Amino acid sequence: MSILKCQQKLNISKDEYSNIKKQLVPILYGTSTKIESGAGAGTARIHMGDLILSSIFIPTNGKIAQFVTKDNLLEWNISINEVVNQAMVNIQGTEILHDLESLVKQISSDGEAPNLFETMNIRNKTSKMYVLSNKSRFYGAAMIMNSKVMEKVRHIIGESFYILPSSIHETILVVDDSNSVDDLKEIVKAVNLSELKDEDILSYGVYQYNYEKDQVELL
Repeated sequence: MSILKCQQKLNISKDEYSNIKKQLVPILYGTSTKIESGAGAGTARIHMGDLILSSIFIPTNGKIAQFVTKDNLLEWNISINEVVNQAMVNIQGTEILHDLESLVKQISSDGEAPNLFETMNIRNKTSKMYVLSNKSRFYGAAMIMNSKVMEKVRHIIGESFYILPSSIHETILVVDDSNSVDDLKEIVKAVNLSELKDEDILSYGVYQYNYEKDQVELL
């Protein structure tokens, strides 16, 4: 799936918004990344430190997505928070959480790793890393901005973990505290430079989720 550059607003009127609002999806991306430069200044966005939360419209053919723009908000007479909240509601129930070790084993055997959100089992103490995304595995990094999803994460793995920006499609949650934040940043940098396409890079930072403030914080 590709995303159109934000050169002009979506051709959707205020009257049509109620018909298409369930096709909005949240997207999380970093400042100074290729996807941010492609989004354009007209994109409707919420800045969260070095991360940006926007919404994209995915048409029924599912092939090309397009950013919601500031001009769209004016025409629809709604706020960016309303649009993002609607997008978050739309992805509710699509969240997936995999034990990374189990996921790797299942991929190598052409199987399917269990979704821990479906079993809601408390984590195995030997498990140190988890992959958080959505069932489509497109733009799943935005799940860390969904408070309901993160509350379920806390139930399964606890609230003490690092968030590594694996890509715009997924994040990795690390409960192992044997690595320093600087070590984790080096891992993120190495993966971004060697494993990812420029347009898939989310960030070079390392994060934690502050449950008291209900927000992601850069370390």
